[in-house]
Amino acid sequence: MTKAVFMSDSHGFHHDVHPPDGDILLHAGDLTMNGELNVLMDLNDWFGKQPHPYKVVIAGNHDRSLGQDQMLGFKIFTNAIYLLNSSVEIEGLKIWGSPYTPWNSEIYNYFAFGKPRYDMKGAWRGMPRDADILLTHCPPKGILDKVAETGFNPGDHVGDELLLDRIRRYKPKINGFGHIHEEYGIVRGKHTTFINCSVVDEFYNLVNNPVVITI
Repeated sequence: MTKAVFMSDSHGFHHDVHPPDGDILLHAGDLTMNGELNVLMDLNDWFGKQPHPYKVVIAGNHDRSLGQDQMLGFKIFTNAIYLLNSSVEIEGLKIWGSPYTPWNSEIYNYFAFGKPRYDMKGAWRGMPRDADILLTHCPPKGILDKVAETGFNPGDHVGDELLLDRIRRYKPKINGFGHIHEEYGIVRGKHTTFINCSVVDEFYNLVNNPVVITI
């Protein structure tokens, strides 16, 4: 059995996050507030100090520098495995990671790794059918994706329909994600366990703990 520790949306507050012990530490993106290079480099140092034998990380929509130079993450993260619509096998588990999120309004064009909803099929191109863990910044439609009344698109479910369709067809064991801070939690489906592992709330207060799942 493998103990996987999931977290997301640390937004530069990683030093105040204390992940429990496990075999794999996975971060589902929004590492920074605005793509700050010093935060990314500091996060890499932080990864190096964590006791987990393996660390896996993807970017999120706030990580603009990683979106502007798509090779940057591979250069910075020497203490973690950086995934960009790519996969890695660890402890017999195939993990595939993607940073993409659909635009919900024109304001999201400012952020990284955004696509119009009609083009999200391209975001999931290359997803393997046999992945055990999908690490996505974006939630699937209708699952832990409802925006608070205080946010953009208040009350809307802003996850991606095409991601949900892929998950229903491919049946991964776990989909770990973040992005919608206020929807932290776990939903256990028939085939897939869904984890919104955002460690901050909608006001960017660090209130949630990383989520541990044994696979």
